[in-house]
Parts: sequence; structure tokens; C-alpha cells
Amino acid sequence: MATSLININPITHLGLALCNVTRIEHQERWPQYHYMTDGVANLILALEQKWQALAHAFGLRLHSIEAHFQQSFDVSCRTLSEIAAELHRRRGGPSGPVDINTRFILEDTPYGLVFAEAIARKAGIALPLHSASITLASAVWQCDLREQNDVLPSLKLDTLSFTEFTRSLQEGVNASRARVS
Repeated sequence: MATSLININPITHLGLALCNVTRIEHQERWPQYHYMTDGVANLILALEQKWQALAHAFGLRLHSIEAHFQQSFDVSCRTLSEIAAELHRRRGGPSGPVDINTRFILEDTPYGLVFAEAIARKAGIALPLHSASITLASAVWQCDLREQNDVLPSLKLDTLSFTEFTRSLQEGVNASRARVS
């Protein structure tokens, strides 16, 4: 659970890909940080706000996306779009995807956002922007991204109460710790 929620890729990649889909379709070479503009950053941060609430519901505390980039790249800028502009100034890239079959959507959305949406339902938390973004990306990419996650059915979340679900998570953590010891 923590590993899934600490991963910022699903929300940053979705924001970048959705907001730059025409660049992807035209196979343009585009530097990601340059195109993480104020508007793209606003979408990413709005997704992150609920992502943080979801983590909190499971007793997890995550650092912010800005803190992630500040620590990872030793930048002191405060806003996400300022951080991106500074990273573009320093590094230029990495390049954004140039193939519509990008993992930014076809992997990160089903296994990141769809997973988050499912566990949020279990916790009684609404993720309307996540849900809308998944639906929007499904329309643009012409596939049901919710159906692309082949792991969720095996978790049988619909059969567990929130208490049973969190207990099974704790049992999994305890079993992992026992194997390491």
C-alpha cells in the first residue's frame, strides 16, 4: 500500500500525458519539465491533494510532490511549475512520450490511479478528479483503463469490509517482516 501511494508517477504522468496528448499523437519531441506548466501542475496538485487524503486514511504520511522533486534534484523552488522550469533549465529532459501506447497512461493509470480509486472506495473516500481523469483517459486512449488492471480482481476488495481490508494489509506487513527476520 505504502509503495503504491508513495509513487508519484501515476498522477504526474497522467497530468503530463493528458495535457500533452496531441504532442504524443504527433510524435513530437517534447521535454517533460518544460511542458509541466502552471495548468498541468494545477491538475497534478489537485490529484495529489486527494492522494494524500487517501494515504492518511490508511495511516500513511507522504511527503509532497514538491518535496519529492526538491529532495531528488536539489532544487529550492517552491511551486511545482517553478521546480519544473528550473529542472528544464538545468537538464532539458527527460523527453515526454512519443507513442500513444505510453506507459504513462497504459500502466500508470490502471495500476496507480485505478488501484487508488478502488482502495478509496473501500475507505469511503471520494476521488472525483481521479475518477474523471481515468474516464477521460479511457475515452482518449479508447480502452477501459479500469478493466486493464488485472490485479484488482484477485484482491477481492468488494468482499472485504474496511476493517477486514486493513487487517489483511497489516497481516501482510507482519508476514513480510517475519520472512525478513
